[in-house]
Amino acid sequence: MNTATQKQLKKNIKRASAVMGIGEKELTERAMRFYLASVEREVALQNELDAWEQVSDEAFLTMEKALR
Repeated sequence: MNTATQKQLKKNIKRASAVMGIGEKELTERAMRFYLASVEREVALQNELDAWEQVSDEAFLTMEKALR
């Protein structure tokens, strides 16, 4: 991350924590928990989609064999 981005991020954290009335550390921890929960849901969705794709592929192969 470049220095300008880091400075802007620190400024945004400082402003948001002041508005919310919580410390910067608490705000950062909440943001990380929120982000990680979002990533976990995305991974779970991708795993489910992969499982459905595998089932679909298996069903297609079974149908192809039955048509021969």
